Amino acid sequence: MPKEEKDSPSRSHVRNKLPRRESLKRHRDIQKLLRHGKRVSAQGFRLFWEPAETFAYALIVSRKHGNAVHRNRIKRLFRETIRLNKKLLSHPVRILVLPSLDIGEVVAIDIDAEISRIFKKLGGSSD
Repeated sequence: MPKEEKDSPSRSHVRNKLPRRESLKRHRDIQKLLRHGKRVSAQGFRLFWEPAETFAYALIVSRKHGNAVHRNRIKRLFRETIRLNKKLLSHPVRILVLPSLDIGEVVAIDIDAEISRIFKKLGGSSD
């Protein structure tokens, strides 16, 4: 009797994460965004952005934020918030997020509120 193929949880589970192709990795692209991108400051972070052909993002969390566990938690919070709110953008942009050193005091709800506010603002702009 043939063995029935069952869908494993990993196959049937939809991955809720930002695609790797959407992350900015090249040093040149990140430097261009830092130098020439438009800047928005919010509680706990600064966001640099510029119009683009496709959506892309980068997060820079320095060692000054603490150990790797703490830095990775900050990156996870921002990646999840960006993933959930990128639908608010009416046109593709490149964004770079720089958390400030006092980000430890800011909770995920605050980050989500600030990112959604900024994305709504960017979604309405025609720059």
